[in-house]
Amino acid sequence: MKIININSLFKIDKQFLHIEFDDSKVRVIDFNEISNIIRVSAYELELLIESEVIPKYYSKGEINLFGQSVTFDNLQLKGFTLKERFNRKNSIETFAHKLLEFKTISEIKEITNKKGTSSLTINFIDNSSCFVRAKDLKAWTGLEEKHFAALMGQKCCPRYFKKDEVMSDFYGQLNYCTSDNTIVKSLNLRFDDNNFEKIKENILKIDKGINIYEIKKPWENNFNNDDDDNDNSYEKYNGYNDWDDDTIDNAFEGDPDATWNVD
Repeated sequence: MKIININSLFKIDKQFLHIEFDDSKVRVIDFNEISNIIRVSAYELELLIESEVIPKYYSKGEINLFGQSVTFDNLQLKGFTLKERFNRKNSIETFAHKLLEFKTISEIKEITNKKGTSSLTINFIDNSSCFVRAKDLKAWTGLEEKHFAALMGQKCCPRYFKKDEVMSDFYGQLNYCTSDNTIVKSLNLRFDDNNFEKIKENILKIDKGINIYEIKKPWENNFNNDDDDNDNSYEKYNGYNDWDDDTIDNAFEGDPDATWNVD
């Protein structure tokens, strides 16, 4: 089997990989099953794309990563090894173009249009942002909505729907994306052990009523969380599809037509 693509998500303290192989099937694997053997970091997984692998399957009676007892031998993929020896240094020198540019999350906030439709914008420290639904972020992370802010400081590389791509898997009906790179398909969060501990620390702070956005950030000395954009303007795009100018500029990259994908 050959690896075609890799995506990731996590559930509080475990990182899962959705790996697409050349048989067009996507299989879910525990990241630790890979990193312990191949010695590659979570941010370098793309170096494994196009690699030929030797699959390792669960045996009957083993407990899989979802906590279920496996009923058949050699059916569910547990992990894999590479057919050829992996040299991290050489791979980085040769395949650096495969590596993704991960963004650091600075803030996650709820936005609501005039019709009362609520969604989320994820802001990054490079002043870019992306737009997601709360139900999707919950599915990708396992976090409750009140704990979304715990992701501050974590890294991701959003993947977007392309124009005319069907979004039925996410929106429950036959719905086509009308433009490129506006609606997030997956957030592609990546973590190491220290990241998990930081998320847990942030969750505890939130539960204690601490606003973690008010804590000094390592990347920005003058970061603030003032609510100075509560009176967002609707003048630039004339309140197109009931979204304010700031949301269209930041979450939809200045493309008002992209808001038609949001319901």
